[in-house]
Amino acid sequence: MNPPIDDWSGKRVWLLGASSGIGAALGRALLARNARVALSARHAGRLQEIAASARQALVLPCDATDDASMRTAWERLLAAWEGVDVALYVAGDYLPMRAWELDVDKAQRMIAVNFGGAVSFAACVVP
Repeated sequence: MNPPIDDWSGKRVWLLGASSGIGAALGRALLARNARVALSARHAGRLQEIAASARQALVLPCDATDDASMRTAWERLLAAWEGVDVALYVAGDYLPMRAWELDVDKAQRMIAVNFGGAVSFAACVVP
């Protein structure tokens, strides 16, 4: 297990899925603890709102289902910070549906975000 981080000051965190919900709340909490947070998601405007009051924020819009945009965000992050201390994938898509109402396109979108995006994120960060 990773040891708990008690002091987030100066820690470089890439947070993908930061435009709403848990991701946005986590981004704000980490910024309040003086972490350097790279905020990524599709909605650049929402990311700008979160980053507005924090000098240590870096806004890197990207789409979790688009390998090229994720790779571009990663390269921009590396150019700015030369690496990260913590990488968190909190992007998610959920649409409840009953079996008899199954929408294949929407189900495939959930799989692309919830699984495929996480795999692509790991492929960017781990090497």
